[in-house]
Amino acid sequence: MNFKIAVIKCLIDYKNFHGRSKRAEFWWFALFGLMVSIITLLIDTAARRILSDSFVGIFQFIGFLALLSPSLAVASRRLHDINKTGWWQLILFPVYMIQVSEFLAPGSTQDPNSIIGLFGLVGFVGVIILIVFWCKPSIKSENKYGDYNEI
Repeated sequence: MNFKIAVIKCLIDYKNFHGRSKRAEFWWFALFGLMVSIITLLIDTAARRILSDSFVGIFQFIGFLALLSPSLAVASRRLHDINKTGWWQLILFPVYMIQVSEFLAPGSTQDPNSIIGLFGLVGFVGVIILIVFWCKPSIKSENKYGDYNEI
């Protein structure tokens, strides 16, 4: 599977949380998400310089929301491929909460309190756990989420 096919497949299957996805599909889409994030960050930075310093990073937030469902779906299918439930992704909830709070109240995470610190720690550990899961090789037999050959 190449980059273009993986991105198109993930965008089309944005609401499919069933079945399995191979590592290539997942990591190509992760790369696409990183590219979108960098591009929207650059657009927001340029807009902030042109308009004013109080400009809120709306483009990055729109990019985040646009890719949220496809990212969760492909990550869920990837976890199914190693016979784990997609609910493992809830461990990233603190990370998402920090991103949303930064958008809603810019600068609020500049003066972190203990709750933000705890969310950051839990999110960091969660990211490590999920990266390990996402890097594991596929189970090359049928599991409760589908057959390996149907991927």
